[in-house]
Amino acid sequence: MPKEIIYNNEHLWLANLGNAFISVALAAALFSSISYYLSFRNPNSTAFKSLARTFFTIHVISVFGIIGSIFWMMLNHYFEFTYVWQHTNMEMETRYVFAAFWEDQAGSFLLWTFWHAVIGVILMCTSKKWEAPVMVPLGLVQTFLCIMVVGIYFKDLPIGKNPFALLRDAAENFNAPIFQDENYVSKMAKTAHGLNPLLKNYWMTIHPPTLFLGFALTVVPFCFAIAGLMTRKHKEWQKIALPWSFVGVLVLGTGILMGGAWAYEALSFGGFWAWDPVENASFVPWLTLVGTAHLILINKSTGRSVFSTYIFSVVTFILVLYSTFLTRSGILGDSSVHAFTELGLERLLVFFLMFFMAMPVAFLMKKWWAGLIYFSVTALLIVIGELIGHRTLIYWIWGFGTIAIIFYEYFKNFLQYEQVEERAWSREFWMFIGALLLMLFAIAVGAFTSLPVFNRMFGTKTNLQDNGINLYNIIGLIFGIFILGLMAITQFFKYKNTDMRKWKTNFIYSGILAFVATAVIVSNFYNTASYAASSPAQKNSFGVSPFFIFFALFALFANGEYFVRVLKGKIKNAGSAIAHIGFAMVMIGCVISNSGKRVISKNKAGGPDISALGPKFSNNTNIFLQKNDTIAMGEYFVTYKGKEKKGINVYYQVEYFSEVNGKKEYQFTLYPLIQLNERMGSTNEPDTKHFLSKDVYTDITYAETVSKEELEVQNGWTGTENNVIHLTDSIVTNEYIITLDSLKTSLNEEEFKKQDSVLVVTAVLSVFDMQKKVRKVYPQYILRNREVIPTEFIDDTLGLKFVFWKINPEEGSVEITLSEKVAKKKEFIVMEAFEFPWINVLWGGCLIMIFGTGLAVFHRIRQNRISSKNEKKSEAKTESKPKPEADENLV
Repeated sequence: MPKEIIYNNEHLWLANLGNAFISVALAAALFSSISYYLSFRNPNSTAFKSLARTFFTIHVISVFGIIGSIFWMMLNHYFEFTYVWQHTNMEMETRYVFAAFWEDQAGSFLLWTFWHAVIGVILMCTSKKWEAPVMVPLGLVQTFLCIMVVGIYFKDLPIGKNPFALLRDAAENFNAPIFQDENYVSKMAKTAHGLNPLLKNYWMTIHPPTLFLGFALTVVPFCFAIAGLMTRKHKEWQKIALPWSFVGVLVLGTGILMGGAWAYEALSFGGFWAWDPVENASFVPWLTLVGTAHLILINKSTGRSVFSTYIFSVVTFILVLYSTFLTRSGILGDSSVHAFTELGLERLLVFFLMFFMAMPVAFLMKKWWAGLIYFSVTALLIVIGELIGHRTLIYWIWGFGTIAIIFYEYFKNFLQYEQVEERAWSREFWMFIGALLLMLFAIAVGAFTSLPVFNRMFGTKTNLQDNGINLYNIIGLIFGIFILGLMAITQFFKYKNTDMRKWKTNFIYSGILAFVATAVIVSNFYNTASYAASSPAQKNSFGVSPFFIFFALFALFANGEYFVRVLKGKIKNAGSAIAHIGFAMVMIGCVISNSGKRVISKNKAGGPDISALGPKFSNNTNIFLQKNDTIAMGEYFVTYKGKEKKGINVYYQVEYFSEVNGKKEYQFTLYPLIQLNERMGSTNEPDTKHFLSKDVYTDITYAETVSKEELEVQNGWTGTENNVIHLTDSIVTNEYIITLDSLKTSLNEEEFKKQDSVLVVTAVLSVFDMQKKVRKVYPQYILRNREVIPTEFIDDTLGLKFVFWKINPEEGSVEITLSEKVAKKKEFIVMEAFEFPWINVLWGGCLIMIFGTGLAVFHRIRQNRISSKNEKKSEAKTESKPKPEADENLV
């Protein structure tokens, strides 16, 4: 029996404390939900409500305890914990500890749980008579989120990922030699992974918490919708949910825009956005949340669209859960730069998703026993799928059955709210059409995003190549045209009925102004080199762009006119108009900056051939710059002045000049950088010069990170670097690409077996310079009496020294060391540069849209307070009226 190892310096007390917090948080959330349901069923008793509040308070404290424990172990570098070892190291600056916390899947789940806990406390204190039915679903959501960090196994099914798991307990570390050492903890700091270099950016301190707060806020309309179904009060809940919906629109939209800003500033996307399923997974719920807020507005003003509001409120939260499934199940694979890798949580996430899809359907049924049967059948189908397989078929059967039930309940119980036909010239009619368009657009985006899911379900291998992405862009432009058109005209409609004679004259001037501005913008763009150099697929999308720009300008001017002429410039009531103006500006800036994006870093003929560096390097988008050389680039001249290392970052100084009267005048300097990371690989980060009318974006695509002064030099040569290569493989140096063409031997097998034999194997290498000029070199591997004799091969012309010292017959590879002559070593960079015209229109639009949505939120809160005061006054007047005396003659 092996001797039990007593490990030193492990902080097991913290693991026990953290796991205790998880257990208490999970149990308290579940008991809180149950107690609130009992309170709902027994409204005359205060005992259940007090108990529910106590449980939820314990849950909140426990969630804070979990998060506090994780921060404690990260800040104190307890590397025996997998969480700390994977996401931090001794070199990581303390300011990045928040990014390290939510880099991990468990951390992001806990961030989501934290925001729900905060929202729950607010709802608990402000919901009054709605508290019990609203907190029932919220408690269940928190229960499931806590399950996601439990980290146990049920047979072969992983139940969450535990943030307090010890590194030595991981399956891949079973019997690892280092964990046989009782003092292993002291050695773990040297091997700690650290934070992903892409996340070492201030945007990653504020973007994820903002985005997850936006995700968390979608639960509020969902919970109120469930409460409406539970109480059968289908209209009353919407007034309270309205401000929450607009807060969600504001925060989630801001989080998405922050992600775009991070991508533009810190990632080498070459723009403010790139096709990525995870970005779309957050965008789709925002679209339906906007639709939800507008449908609640319709219901508040007219009492209509009751069932549609239920659908949108529920679907928005379900889409957030679906985005969680996409990013955490591993199903996206390599199609997203954001998604977590395969974590084994796919089945648990499907249960999570199905439970909250089934919940509103169960409460939709009038008979409690019908809802219970439906829930039981759902659970039974899940169990059958786990036992006998065929889960996809079972999910399809369940899905179609659920849709049938929804239609049945609608026609039976909700059609009465939609009996009066909406007038085509009423505001609510066009707002409903707008919400419907948002839902259809969300479905279209979701379909493109879900291609990996469809591939898994149907066994296909469809993926989005350039043509697919261009199709996606065209679909987005077409939907955008209709949505922007509605944003322009709907403000001028009145609820229930509109005088069409007055309506027609409201935005004539806005339409004319938009037409003239579109003509100017489009004529200027179509005469640029960017359009001439674009691909046929891009030209197809550009063909839609003029219409898109017109309707975006139309929405901008029409809402501006509405603000000035109808609202008389009263800003407190102008939130929606200002938000629409901002959104229109975002759309204009998006299309103009993307369509007019111009590559200015084209490698001119006669210069070094950049494509020799590899397939990812193109002469059409990259430029070669040697240190202190000045070359023309677009309307600029650029000079690479050298590099400077600061901490883990290497900054490359690139100066820009313009030619004025035959002289070069200095304009600005950019410092794109490469962030060094030995464990995860270095990453590049662009730098951008911002002008009023454009941005100049610069990024390093190839460069050495070590200066001549830092090189290990021996007799004028750099330190040797070993290269393991196969036939036709290449070695890339600062100036050359070296390819192994063939191997030639001096002896056959019989001669080699003789005594005193000398085997010489010659490696035939082709050395290509940046002009694709080739020179052959012939380093030799010499084996005398089965003993290797290392031999240097020096080419002074190239400034290269080779030692062919090893052959690996089983792998079919050879090993050759390489050194470079320091005197001949030239420092250079390869960089790309783009111009984005008028991108500040986009960023300005973002700020205006956020400001306008914030105004709308405060306006709705103010209206609710006034409405509540009026209701209290009305109730007080009713109570103060003298009651009629009873008629003694009545029996």
